Amino acid sequence: MQKKTKSRLKWFFESFIWLGVLMLILDVVSKLIIYACRADLPHLLIPHVLNIEYSLNPNAAFSMGFDNPIVNRVMYTIVALGVAAGIIVFLCLKYKKTTMYTRACMMLIMAGALGNMFDRTCYAFSDFCVIDWIDFSPLLPFWKYTFNWADSCVVVGAIMLIVWLIIDEVKTSKANKAIEKAEENSDEKVLSASEKERIEEDKK
Repeated sequence: MQKKTKSRLKWFFESFIWLGVLMLILDVVSKLIIYACRADLPHLLIPHVLNIEYSLNPNAAFSMGFDNPIVNRVMYTIVALGVAAGIIVFLCLKYKKTTMYTRACMMLIMAGALGNMFDRTCYAFSDFCVIDWIDFSPLLPFWKYTFNWADSCVVVGAIMLIVWLIIDEVKTSKANKAIEKAEENSDEKVLSASEKERIEEDKK
């Protein structure tokens, strides 16, 4: 019984499902708190770095979207879930067995996709808009967009995954070149040995 419990706990930890659930809870709770306290929010959270700027975004990232709010809700829900599912399927098919690192990336992306999906499908009190509140314009004057915890999860998870894929491709390319070079050297040794035998026979 203890072995089964330990095995299940190990699987749960290594699957990083706990990370996805934790990030999703943080996103949902932070949005509800921001919405409930929107009238009394401190504008400046960290001087010269971070503002709390409550806003409702009916569109996608960087305010991109359609004029029809219903089309926005449906399209972005489908796109978010489709992209997240596509990433998981791609990694599973390409690498057969995922690593703890890639599982962490996938859970971050899934948590972000689900967090914003909840806004668009469940939050009638916000007119089914995504609740944004993080504003880095004090630190980055050129940055004019607000975002939320779910957006952060998606961006961080995607960047981590892209970096890992690039490093993995470089390692795979180097390994393949090393194998090809070794095979070429092996072929040259075989050819040179057979050539020597032929020369010896010709002398006789």
